Amino acid sequence: RVQIDLGAAPGGWSQIAAKRTGAADGKGKVVAIDVSNPAAPTIVGTGSTNVAGAKGIYVSGKYVYVASGNGGSKALSIYDISTPAMSYVGSVSDATLLAMAQSVYISGHYAYIASASVAGHMVIVDIANPASPTIKGSLTTANTNQLQNVVVAGNYAYGMSNGTAKMVMFDITNPAAPTELTTLADATNFNSAQFVTISGNYLYGGSDASGNSYFFTIDLKGTSLLTANIGATQTNTLQVSEDAN
Repeated sequence: RVQIDLGAAPGGWSQIAAKRTGAADGKGKVVAIDVSNPAAPTIVGTGSTNVAGAKGIYVSGKYVYVASGNGGSKALSIYDISTPAMSYVGSVSDATLLAMAQSVYISGHYAYIASASVAGHMVIVDIANPASPTIKGSLTTANTNQLQNVVVAGNYAYGMSNGTAKMVMFDITNPAAPTELTTLADATNFNSAQFVTISGNYLYGGSDASGNSYFFTIDLKGTSLLTANIGATQTNTLQVSEDAN
């Protein structure tokens, strides 16, 4: 069993946590735990609809998003956590694209899911209507084999592939038709990469292969925009220089 502190949550109670139970045998449950008194945490709500084989979880606003693959629901399910009891809102399933749904990341009106099947898929789900989420687009390439994790920054998504020991960068400007931009390979540090997170221009991740564990940092560097249509903006100081190239 895994218990994860997900930080502050809405609804007048202090925090929510979630645990994945029995994922390997096709069972699963999302659990809300009141930890306002750390010495005596209490379960205040549970949900089990379409979360069999739950592997990934993400909290955004008043919703918790659960990615369930691993022979289970093969779905992204959404729960309303505006009250501690939580309530099931909706889900989307796909026996192929979400068969091994491993992680979920929320950015704007979209959920980005890594599916760790042999082929591997990066799946984008439109969550504008939480009661009826729909698959907007997906991408499968030779480099998405056993895609374990995906994070998003701006118009780009970054995933870690166990099958190829690579970091894969995607262009998600058009959610209906994402494309692969580039990869970074490291057979030692990226072998069996289990997670990745992003902060600023850096990716941070960890891997565990054959008893050898690694923590790695990837410098994503900056993105140069030759032209941009920004629209209205307000700033105290704006400095413009000629492009170095």
